[in-house]
Order: sequence, then C-alpha cells, then structure tokens
Amino acid sequence: MLIHTINKDFNARYSLEKIEKDLNVEEFVRCHKSFIINLNHVENIKSNVAILDSGEEVPISRYRHKDIKEKFLKFIGDRIC
Repeated sequence: MLIHTINKDFNARYSLEKIEKDLNVEEFVRCHKSFIINLNHVENIKSNVAILDSGEEVPISRYRHKDIKEKFLKFIGDRIC
C-alpha cells in the first residue's frame, strides 16, 4: 500500500481494511476499493472523482458515490458551523 501525505509518500504492509478501521471515520472515507481519502483535503466531488487540494483526482466508485457525497457535505457543514 502507498500512503500519500503532503510532505512524503510511505509504503506500508497493511490492508486498506485494517487502516480504515484505525482512522478517524469523521475525516477519512473509503471512496473506492483501492482508495481512502482525507476529507480535509477534498475541494470538490464530481460524478466519479474527488478533487483534492493538490489538484489530484481520486476515483469514486458508483457504489459509494452517494455516501461519499453526503459525508463530504456533512463534513463541510460541520466545519462552517
């Protein structure tokens, strides 16, 4: 597994399922079978991608799109209020 951070990339020998269980469920969401994203770094969500503040596009599966969009909107709303 490759973990991207602002400053560095890390290789890890864990499954995404294990990492997903250990992360803060309010900030991190599984958007695809191969990706977990940090909502703090999401600028926008389009039909099938999350656009990060770095400009990178991360795919969102059709199966998870509605849930990801709802979590993103709630996350943004909680940060504003």
